Amino acid sequence: KLNLPVENAPNINFNTPSFPSSSSEPGVIGAVSVQKVKTLSKPLPGRESVYVVFVESVTEAPAQKDYKAQQATEISTMQPRVDYEVFDALKENAKVVDHLVKFY
Repeated sequence: KLNLPVENAPNINFNTPSFPSSSSEPGVIGAVSVQKVKTLSKPLPGRESVYVVFVESVTEAPAQKDYKAQQATEISTMQPRVDYEVFDALKENAKVVDHLVKFY
């Protein structure tokens, strides 16, 4: 109906959650990952566009035997967040009112 070009997006996976001509679209990639082969999706709202996807084929990822490297990556990504997120949670739940701006 809109006469828009059809774009191919081969080899889409969770490590590269974007389509060739757009930015990162992890929500759309997640929805497409559970779509059945040879089916057309409903319109999927993304960050910058709306997508309608036809899955031609699915290649199963090889089973991973050791998750230690992935675990180390996740830990190093999340660890720095602990200090400030705990502080923010305590501040929010304690109903602290910050009046320092009045004095400086």
